[in-house]
Amino acid sequence: MRYWIVILTLIICLGIYFGLKKSGTESTVKSYRISPAEAKVRMSNEPDIILLDVRTIEEHQAKHIPRSMLIPVDVLEKEVTNKIVNKEQKIFIYCRSGRRSSIATQIMRKLGYINVYDLGGINDWPYETNSTKNE
Repeated sequence: MRYWIVILTLIICLGIYFGLKKSGTESTVKSYRISPAEAKVRMSNEPDIILLDVRTIEEHQAKHIPRSMLIPVDVLEKEVTNKIVNKEQKIFIYCRSGRRSSIATQIMRKLGYINVYDLGGINDWPYETNSTKNE
């Protein structure tokens, strides 16, 4: 009888250990943050990175980071799979202040995109921007 108690205790302890270990790795995958400086360097060295603007059309026209693609966060979930087919594509997401980019990053991960980075807001982008307003 004592032998079975030891084995049962060992099985329970191993189950708890591997359960905690699994949940710990899942929580580290949930959000990747990237600084403007790191994003700038990586975009220079990796031209295939998609820069995704999740603001409104009007915000994008007024000011956007060069070569960015616009998909407003309100329509992201239903439009992104048609516009970005490769779910392994590296994607840097930005908005105005960082709130919508965080939401968009979670939406993208939920849809199965695995290389998604939250760049935060264009307000923190110290580099070149473009405007298409009145063109």
